[in-house]
Amino acid sequence: AASSAPECAHPRAESRRPHPLPCRPRPQLTLADLTWFPTCVFMEFMLPRFFGWPQLFDPAAADPAPTPFPRLAAWYSAMRAEPAVEAVRAEIWAYWEEMEAAGQFKPIVDEIAASADPTLKLTYGVPQAVQLNYQQPPPAGKGTGRYINQPDLGDVVDEHVAAEVARREAGREGGGWVAGAEAGAERG
Repeated sequence: AASSAPECAHPRAESRRPHPLPCRPRPQLTLADLTWFPTCVFMEFMLPRFFGWPQLFDPAAADPAPTPFPRLAAWYSAMRAEPAVEAVRAEIWAYWEEMEAAGQFKPIVDEIAASADPTLKLTYGVPQAVQLNYQQPPPAGKGTGRYINQPDLGDVVDEHVAAEVARREAGREGGGWVAGAEAGAERG
């Protein structure tokens, strides 16, 4: 007999919302959900407070920017709709508030405040220059490769050119890598 419940609804659909991510045969909380959620609580607490990130896990966030990860935010909201999961979040959140009151994060705050460098690790939305090596095309008559544990026959080359690229945050700024003038166009 066919079920009247929506295909993506949890078996106890009357007490649960549909899982917001792609449907699974029997959507239910997984080990991945239960493992990742506490890390997300930490990220929700830390990243906006100390590094200027948007509210990653709030689908309705607008300040300082909307979440760049709307599906992640939908998943997090669905997880929080579970009373037991929300109780875990409240316990973790209270712990981080205690740690903040005890000065746990003061060294981080002080380091960020003391630095004029906007590219501090984890600072959101600031492109960072990094070096990437790009494979060069082989000259005519040769292939790309190298010999390992045998004599080089001279028929392959493995040459790279370093190029400075600006690493950008995914989502908010379009994401990906923008190559410097030496390397050419945008890479993503």
